[in-house]
Amino acid sequence: MTVGISTTSSKFKLTFASIVSLFIVILFVPAPARAQQAASPKRILVLYWQSKLVPSNVLFEQSFEPVFRSAPAWTEYYAELLDTDRFPGDAQLLVFRDYLRQKYSSQPIDVVVTFSDVPLNFLLRYRDDLFPKAPIVFVVNKPPDANQLAAGPGMTGLITRNAYKENVALALQVKPDTRHIFVVSGSLLHDKIFENACRQDLVGYEGRVTIDYLTDLSIDELNTRIKNLPEHSIILYGWQQEMDESGKLIETREVLGSIVKSAQVPIYGLSSWQVGEGVVGGYVRTIDTMGAMAAKITLQILGGARAQDIPVGTIPIEPVFDWRELKRWGISENSLPSGSIVKFRTPSIWDEYKWLFIGIVLVFFAQSSLIAAMVINRSRRKRAEIEQQQAIGALRESEERFRNMADTAPVMIWVSGADKFRTYVNQQWLKFTGRGIEDELDTGWLRNVHPEDLERCLETRNAAFQLHEAFRVEYRLRRKDGEFRWMLDSGTPRFVSDGTFLGFIGSCIDITELKAAEEVLANLSGQLIRAREDECARIARELHDDVNQRMALMSVTLEQISLSPPDTTDQLRTQLNDVISQVSDTSREIHRMSYDLHPSKLRHLGLVAALEGLCQELRRRHKLEVDFTRGEVPAHLSKETSLCLYRIAQECLSNVIKHSGAQKARVELLGNESEVKLLVSDSGVGFDIDSPELKKGLGLVGMRERLRLVGGSISIDSGPSQGTQIEATIPLMKDALEYSTHLPYQSARADGD
Repeated sequence: MTVGISTTSSKFKLTFASIVSLFIVILFVPAPARAQQAASPKRILVLYWQSKLVPSNVLFEQSFEPVFRSAPAWTEYYAELLDTDRFPGDAQLLVFRDYLRQKYSSQPIDVVVTFSDVPLNFLLRYRDDLFPKAPIVFVVNKPPDANQLAAGPGMTGLITRNAYKENVALALQVKPDTRHIFVVSGSLLHDKIFENACRQDLVGYEGRVTIDYLTDLSIDELNTRIKNLPEHSIILYGWQQEMDESGKLIETREVLGSIVKSAQVPIYGLSSWQVGEGVVGGYVRTIDTMGAMAAKITLQILGGARAQDIPVGTIPIEPVFDWRELKRWGISENSLPSGSIVKFRTPSIWDEYKWLFIGIVLVFFAQSSLIAAMVINRSRRKRAEIEQQQAIGALRESEERFRNMADTAPVMIWVSGADKFRTYVNQQWLKFTGRGIEDELDTGWLRNVHPEDLERCLETRNAAFQLHEAFRVEYRLRRKDGEFRWMLDSGTPRFVSDGTFLGFIGSCIDITELKAAEEVLANLSGQLIRAREDECARIARELHDDVNQRMALMSVTLEQISLSPPDTTDQLRTQLNDVISQVSDTSREIHRMSYDLHPSKLRHLGLVAALEGLCQELRRRHKLEVDFTRGEVPAHLSKETSLCLYRIAQECLSNVIKHSGAQKARVELLGNESEVKLLVSDSGVGFDIDSPELKKGLGLVGMRERLRLVGGSISIDSGPSQGTQIEATIPLMKDALEYSTHLPYQSARADGD
């Protein structure tokens, strides 16, 4: 029922030196300071309401306790929990009172802090029995009256409030078409305290929007209502608890989590802990601010200030939002209030890969510099052919300058000479291998080449020497951490006019990531081949097991009619009608197979008609209820764009049938002057979008590749037990579009005409 937290002293073994140091400190520390340290410690007790794991309690303690880490060492901090939800009744309050009185009888409390109204009411009721000399610092919704503030050693604190009005104004600002507001609240006492406060706060909005209060509903009732909310609605979540039939307390966090799974409209919250739990955000009470402010007031009182002299403050509300929910509901950050805090933002491509981009640019410039240096060196060598000694001297001078430049280059550069003392590697090479220049002289560098690649590396260089040609070779080189990395080594043999060999010059770049990408591409090619073979096998099975069997049955029937004609015309007509019916069924099956391979509606009637036909077909064949919605869609789309969006819808709905377990899906096709967008969503089991197994499949890879070919993009929002929403967007050329007549928002069932 309670939890206590205290700070204890550690034991030290005093050596002779420490005793001397302690004696010196005692001599030079002022007497008042020694008196203060010798005094009994100051003790703070915080009374929380409900469980220690309630989000608001966790956040309050995380911001309250650190303030005392900077306080004097003679400050001790305790925490207790008053859980009236699980342990209701006056008898339990008496037990808790007796427990506190006995526990702290020998450790008097100097300041009591109450977080929430329930602990404050308890303390006012039993203050004289428990802590008659301790001032009170409260954080509550309903403040004490003037007499209570002045009673005994006094009290002060902070007042919180729920920003119902501010959040409704915010919702109408970011979504002006909002027409309905549903307020979710409730308590175990069913006293409608939150509903009454909200009604009073929203008096001025009753004529502008319809406001419905979902108060004290069970979770099942609440989810049923929320799943069927009308369009242009929002949910304003306050606070709700519930006791189920078994007597288990369902906390407000669990209630919110259940609502998030059912809601098809944005949810706004009132407390900072709700941001990140599935709500858009809003004007919220920042609980970490509450803890820090309450701690500072407590330290003022411990420092000698009277509680009555410290004014009662108000907890500020701040606009805090979840970036993921803003994107989900299409809320622009530009429409948010000034100074808004946006959390959980996904880093941009530049933020995530900027060092890779910078590295590529540096490598490019380094290679350009190397090429320029090699060209300059070659021209100097040609001019130096007049006199051999002058050429060799000029070349050596050039090599020295080259080494100075190479040491500043970001790539690995090497030079091998005819003798070991002319072998050279730049600083990047030495940083890579972790060895000194003396270890790389002559053939010393070969010790870092992978044994399996050594012979091939030497053969390539020898062939280049024999042919007087440049070479390129890939081999593995050991890095200083022991890992072998794939290197692309490019080099050129150097000769003077009389054929004297001077050595090689070259550069290396790390291509390990490129090799890995090539391997992934090879695996993908294999998957595509297998997928093609699987599709051919499927078509062959359908032709053999279905179409061929039907044709064989019709052949047998016609043969029987031929060998044994019926006696009457009516009997003949009946048998022929059966054959005609079989022919029609076979024709429809062949048409279906043909449509799966390439839908004719897409070519003749356009994307909208093709998607409607696809939804109807899945409704008929798989009993999947599909809602199809179209908005302003361009009248003429390119065949590549239409086919891309059709295949993505086909793949998404196929995954719904095979994997999601959902009985209902939704397909939306929207467009404007700059883009066309396809959204496919379901409320099935969902999946982990970071799963390695998912990345091995061809479904998402194929969709991304199709969109890449038309310049489009895809976003996936899913999670276990959270359903799935896939959004594909393709940009359009403005001058190549003819728009269809604007149609009002409507929904066409897949089984409709």
